[in-house]
Amino acid sequence: MAFFSLILLVLSLTYLLVSIDKSRSVVGVKVDGMKLKGFRVLVLRRWLNRRVGLLNHISVPSDQGFLFTKTRSIHTNGMLTPIDVVFLDQDFLISEVHPDVSPGATIKVFSYQSNFSHVLELAPGSISKSLKLKKGQSLEFA
Repeated sequence: MAFFSLILLVLSLTYLLVSIDKSRSVVGVKVDGMKLKGFRVLVLRRWLNRRVGLLNHISVPSDQGFLFTKTRSIHTNGMLTPIDVVFLDQDFLISEVHPDVSPGATIKVFSYQSNFSHVLELAPGSISKSLKLKKGQSLEFA
């Protein structure tokens, strides 16, 4: 019982630290220069935010995305629902799209020749239905 209480305390403190982090920013998105109205992206820059990621969310809201900067891989261990994943290069051009990545999956991009720099995680169906994202499009976050 004490071990369970300790784990619960650690998870609660982690969630608190992530939720009060002032370095997180919520920004709007432009796709090929056109602003997406009503869609926001939470930019995760700090190590702890990136490690927790979406684990403290039951699902990804359909009007929100999560941008992980300076990363080349993601995992969906511990998640309850699938997500859409978009790999971006250093200039925020879409390099790869992975719709409906199921919980428990890992996507790694370790090629030295690849230019992946950022990962955008979205609600399932966002890539093809609501946002209509395709390889080669440019994204701006501001």
